[in-house]
Amino acid sequence: MDWKKIVVEIDGKRFGLVPIDPIDNKTPIESLQFSARTEIALGRAGIKHLEECLNMTEADLLRFPGVGRKAINEIREALAVYNLRIGQFKQS
Repeated sequence: MDWKKIVVEIDGKRFGLVPIDPIDNKTPIESLQFSARTEIALGRAGIKHLEECLNMTEADLLRFPGVGRKAINEIREALAVYNLRIGQFKQS
């Protein structure tokens, strides 16, 4: 993966390197480099691809065991790098 040096600020945290490769909705969760705890919790919840996070609200994700505020914040930060957000494609 190629990286581009820019400054991104998310929830008061500054990041200097961001991936420049395009991301699609079928991207496996493992490629987003979550902490082991978050990755395991999402795996146990049956969430394997990025699109599943885009189709669920934060409340939906919080219902899964092991997915708490820390995991939600981590997911939110990872998606923000790609200008995406949790629940972005949630259908009413």
